[in-house]
Amino acid sequence: MAEQTFSEEVPHSLGREEARRRMTDGLPQLLEMLPGGKAEHHWTGDTMFLSYSALGQSADAQLEVFDDKVRVSVRLTGLLAAMGDKISRLMGRGTRELLEDKSKR
Repeated sequence: MAEQTFSEEVPHSLGREEARRRMTDGLPQLLEMLPGGKAEHHWTGDTMFLSYSALGQSADAQLEVFDDKVRVSVRLTGLLAAMGDKISRLMGRGTRELLEDKSKR
């Protein structure tokens, strides 16, 4: 089975607690980017573990929250691996949008 892993660090200036709160509150928005399927998540410490499955394919992500960044790691299998660049960009963009400091606009 084909598998691909992608990682990206998304910088922020929110502090760990606010970044984690935004990740929790914004999860439904982040999941809307993924078509259909079933998603589950849980937190262990400051890391959100996200699993997604659709049409017999699966993806797993870890979003590790630090004081000044969130490290996003995505593992894709099967047909989802073939769309890896697009899915990875969506996860990175969604995370950046959740962490954007809108007070500086």
